[in-house]
Amino acid sequence: MSMVTRRLIGIGAGGPQVRPVQLVLASLGLLVCTNAPSTYTALHVIDNGTSHTWISLYPFGAVAVCGAVGLGRKLATVPWRKWPFPLFPLAAFVTWGLMSGVWSVSPTTTAINAMLAVGIAAFGCWIGWCLTMREQLYTVAMTAATCVVASAIVVEWLSQYGKMYPAQYPDSNWQGVFGNRNSLAPMCVLAMVGLAGYVATHPSVARVVVSIPVLMSSVVLLRGSSGATSLAALAATGTVAVAVPLAWLLKRWRVPGLVVATGAVGACVALWIWVMTHFDQVARWLSRERTLSGRRLIWQDVRRFIRERPWKGYGLWAYWDRPELTSATYARLGAQYASAHNSALEVLLGLGVVGLIFYLAVVLCAIVGVAAMVWSRRTVEVWWWAMLLAFLFVENLMESFVLWHSYNWVLFIAATLVPFGASIPSISTVVAPSDDEAEDVGSPRTVPNPIAGAADPSRADLIAHSEDGAFEVDLGDDVHWERVR
Repeated sequence: MSMVTRRLIGIGAGGPQVRPVQLVLASLGLLVCTNAPSTYTALHVIDNGTSHTWISLYPFGAVAVCGAVGLGRKLATVPWRKWPFPLFPLAAFVTWGLMSGVWSVSPTTTAINAMLAVGIAAFGCWIGWCLTMREQLYTVAMTAATCVVASAIVVEWLSQYGKMYPAQYPDSNWQGVFGNRNSLAPMCVLAMVGLAGYVATHPSVARVVVSIPVLMSSVVLLRGSSGATSLAALAATGTVAVAVPLAWLLKRWRVPGLVVATGAVGACVALWIWVMTHFDQVARWLSRERTLSGRRLIWQDVRRFIRERPWKGYGLWAYWDRPELTSATYARLGAQYASAHNSALEVLLGLGVVGLIFYLAVVLCAIVGVAAMVWSRRTVEVWWWAMLLAFLFVENLMESFVLWHSYNWVLFIAATLVPFGASIPSISTVVAPSDDEAEDVGSPRTVPNPIAGAADPSRADLIAHSEDGAFEVDLGDDVHWERVR
């Protein structure tokens, strides 16, 4: 493997080592969870007017099985008393989803998707708990870039597939390799976020050259898809990108963390109150009309459905599978919208108040965990995770990503476990042979690291011995080599 290739994918480029096998597996799994391969295949490759449920079921099933195996192997090595706390509300959420099959209005649909949801959640846990933050960043960047490049090719050379209504409206919005513009637009923003982290982790001319065409494609596709929600998500990520370094500066000035946290929460509450009191104005800014492309009408109907079954809901995925329940609202609104277009409302509809409590606990774990990392660590990866979480949060306000075993939900789950796993790019020991052990590099002793503090033999897996007798110490942002004498 050439040095340029190694630097482009992050091997030996500083920070935690990027393991190619894990990176490829995570990227392929996340790519499946974008639903782009299944959607494009079903609509444009083997479309013959019949249902092709298996095209989605088999790939998602494979990801679910792999996620369950990966998480199971990790859990087997850790005593249950030391399992990260976010695993418990997440387990409660997917368990409640399984139980909802008992009272579901569509038991078969609920049973299949609830079992898939367990494995998809496990896949998110594996990404957050078992991959390094550098691997997580590269996984997102590779997946989003792949979707953006493929969409650009389809829009340019297969416009009959790349646009939503090419026959009726030649200038209609772009959808790329997806089935809707609302799927393409978020992926464009995700690609921008991924590329920002990819370049920032190890700035180089090669990375900039590789990133520029993908970035330009993302901007053009975002404009062509007219994704107003994604523009809001992009604005949120940009705000967080500035706010995180500001928080680090305040910490350097010895401003108490409680003061900073209170100010951040107060600013968010003030923004929320302003949005609610000027909702019509905000709606027109986002979608040029006050209904938010019909979402406010959808939310009104969904809240009415929820009031009929408030505590347990209709069952996971079940409501939209029953035409007798949806036909009236579809006819009234003139569209088969097939989701609540808001993750919290979606959970309420399918799993009721009980499910919403578990879901909000998962969301809270993600927000608190990433915020704690921001305050305790100053790394590019932490800065990137804060931006990514802002993107995920805004998108879930306008779409039901929790419903579709989506990459968005996978990354939200991963965010809850990032502070607990191998993803923290730090090391607290330097392992070096003593003078008497110079002949035997395989018998290290633990020496306190003046950079990180007390010795911690458990992080010895971050040390790699080279063939010429040198050893590599991973310090997060740089790779330090010291020769054994």
